[in-house]
Amino acid sequence: MKRKSESKEKEQLLDKIKLLSEKQEKDAKHLDQCLQIYHEKIALEERKLLQLLIERSKNYFLLYKSFYRSLSAEERAKLEGFLVKEIQGFLPIPELPVELKAFYEQMTRPKKTPGNRITDYIDKPQEERPKVNPPQSEELDFKTHRRRQQEEGSKEKQKAKKKNLTRLYKRLVKALHPDLELESELKVFKEEIMKRVIHAYEKRDLYELMEIEKEQIDLLPEEEEAVEEIDYCAVLEGKIEDLEQQLEHLFSNPKYSFLHRFGEQQSIDKTLLFREHEKLKEMIEAIRNLIERLKGPDAEAILLQLLLEL
Repeated sequence: MKRKSESKEKEQLLDKIKLLSEKQEKDAKHLDQCLQIYHEKIALEERKLLQLLIERSKNYFLLYKSFYRSLSAEERAKLEGFLVKEIQGFLPIPELPVELKAFYEQMTRPKKTPGNRITDYIDKPQEERPKVNPPQSEELDFKTHRRRQQEEGSKEKQKAKKKNLTRLYKRLVKALHPDLELESELKVFKEEIMKRVIHAYEKRDLYELMEIEKEQIDLLPEEEEAVEEIDYCAVLEGKIEDLEQQLEHLFSNPKYSFLHRFGEQQSIDKTLLFREHEKLKEMIEAIRNLIERLKGPDAEAILLQLLLEL
């Protein structure tokens, strides 16, 4: 009765593993497709947009130089502040024109001001500085105790996994090692199986060893005692835990960092990326037209309009 119950539990766990594996594969495929769209469409337009934005800032700067003497002190300050913010958004891009870098460095050079709170703090004697109260010891003790419990639980799991891994590995080697096989065809077959066994053992992949055991059950001897020693349900639960963690952290993979600004993993779809692509194309066209106007007879009017908006 107990064995029947364990068998049912094992089947349920295997079904869950299958579902989680399928979901992981599906989610990874979807994210890979979204990443491909980003690199093939959005990234290209973003590079064009960046170059145009730098060119726009350069033209604004040239206007600032041309009309510098005719601007009031207030208008100069506004325009300088605007240009500094514009240039700051491009740092530290190598393609940024030298004249814009020089202007930015000049405008942002630190100035000594009286009553600077940071320098005041540094210059004060140690005994006059405000004291920061350390966290309560009870809170630290609680956190340390909880962390210790988590570490101990993790160690126990790793210990049990290692024990099961070794037992199952030895069982498979004993039954499937090609050197113990006399029949030539079966020997070749077992050589391939042993490669998988050794690879799984080196990776500490207990679940893969279980899969091999299940596939080659006909070649394994009936060793009831050895089979019972291995807690298969615990192994499957460990595999489920690993898959759930992998699913949870799938979107955190650095290769998907380009997609993070478009939302969470569940909310990213291809339609959103295509819309972003179209939006970028419209922005590029608008900025390109503005740059042409900044080079033409409308330049002064555009500058005055900008000052009004600022």
